[in-house]
Amino acid sequence: MELIKQKIALLPYSGDKKSYLDISEALETKIRTFCALSPNREWSGVLFYTFDGDYENEITINADDMYLMDQGSAVHTEFGLNDPAITRYMVMEGLTDHCIGLIH
Repeated sequence: MELIKQKIALLPYSGDKKSYLDISEALETKIRTFCALSPNREWSGVLFYTFDGDYENEITINADDMYLMDQGSAVHTEFGLNDPAITRYMVMEGLTDHCIGLIH
């Protein structure tokens, strides 16, 4: 499996301002693994990210890690964000300075 490490330019959200997504190699490996292991099922989880810059100028979202919360069916996945496993994972993996989002 060849990993593609690059900073991905996202569509501009306003005018000519730039925004980028930088996916860590560890996260890319997890995403590719989950997709390979469940090609016919939806999955979702919590994304851990930081960002550099601001929306006034240029922003880079650094997607560093994720925690798989649900492997659903072929058309559906869901989970609740109040699961204590998320906080435990953040502490154990040193992600307490990260923002959380959703990945699907």
